[in-house]
Amino acid sequence: MLRADLAQLSDSLKALDKQIAQKLATRKRLNMSIASPHILMDTLNQRVAMRQQAIDLKVGTKINLYDAKEELEKSQVELATDEGQLIETEAALKELQSEKAKTISQFIADNQNKLAEALRKADEARQALVKATGLRVRNSMRRSTASFSRRLSPPSGRSSRLGSSSPLSHRLEASFRSRRSSLTSTPASSNLASQP
Repeated sequence: MLRADLAQLSDSLKALDKQIAQKLATRKRLNMSIASPHILMDTLNQRVAMRQQAIDLKVGTKINLYDAKEELEKSQVELATDEGQLIETEAALKELQSEKAKTISQFIADNQNKLAEALRKADEARQALVKATGLRVRNSMRRSTASFSRRLSPPSGRSSRLGSSSPLSHRLEASFRSRRSSLTSTPASSNLASQP
């Protein structure tokens, strides 16, 4: 999933870089185009001034002056157009660079959210596993306890006491009798010793 997101980010950034490169080329061309008319305009201004002097000296015609002025005005319009395009290109460059930064920030934010969600799900899964493991252990202990209790209890159909054929039952009964007799005999003997 992250690879797909990274591929998409890469494609978006490449597209933006391509547009930025085009705008940079346009800006360079416009800067060169603006530099040239300044030189040309100086020449055209000199021509207009010379035509005006010729008219003032009565050696030139107004048509020549108007032609020179028209050429100067055309150059001024072209210069103004190029300068306007340069301003627009600069604004477009800033917008593209801002969009590029925004795309990267958005990618980081989205993936931080996805990471937080993945960590939350992993934590929930871990808790569910711990709970399931604890439940399985408790059930296993219950089964073991029940199995152990069944082994200690007499088989069905017999009395609740241990069968008389069991060696363990013989030992338990003998131990029980000896304790009972020692408890009953000890007080009687001590009573006899205390009498005169």
